Amino acid sequence: MLEFANADKIAKVTPGGWLEVSYYQVNADGAGPFRCRFDAHGTGENFGAWLPGIVQPPVTGHNSFNQWGNGKHYLFKVPIPKDVYCGTTYGKYENVCTMRCENYAINGPFGGCFPFQVIFPQKPKPVSTETPSKGTKPASTPTPKPKPPSKPIDAKKPEPEPVYGDAGYDVGKGNYDEGGQKYYRRKRDEVSGAKLRRRAAAADLAAAARILANAVPAEER
Repeated sequence: MLEFANADKIAKVTPGGWLEVSYYQVNADGAGPFRCRFDAHGTGENFGAWLPGIVQPPVTGHNSFNQWGNGKHYLFKVPIPKDVYCGTTYGKYENVCTMRCENYAINGPFGGCFPFQVIFPQKPKPVSTETPSKGTKPASTPTPKPKPPSKPIDAKKPEPEPVYGDAGYDVGKGNYDEGGQKYYRRKRDEVSGAKLRRRAAAADLAAAARILANAVPAEER
């Protein structure tokens, strides 16, 4: 995060505003939809709840699988709450949070983290239109409520390793399932097997019915 701050690459947003996120889709399971949440302390260790109202990218799919979206850049928008609080300082940047966005891929989730700074608008000073009479003291301006202090980050301390979701595969063991094909194939086979079992049961019932019908004498039918 400190590298982003030193390179002046910190995204800025006002309370109640939007962050526009750009990403590049490499594989079929790198599509949308996405979900995002942020850590108000900027360490990547205490993420809050998932944010509602994300404007999703144009390429989405079930479990974030869409093979027609590979090799292109896309955008989606993340709404920032009006009562947002960010309490971290990175370099010259105060009020910094860490955002985490990820998709719903079975092999993932796939996504990443980035910092953003909240810019609080300055309140205009009240202007009095009344002329104070002699001997009357002008009304005092109320003292503005101080904003929460920003917590500086120790640049010498290594950044903690973020906790990601269960990736679902181990590259060293070669069990990566591109696009979740094995998963979908297994599900398809399970559905096909269930259909075959239902058909076999129906055929058995029909055969039993025919046997019973033939066993009853004609005069009793």
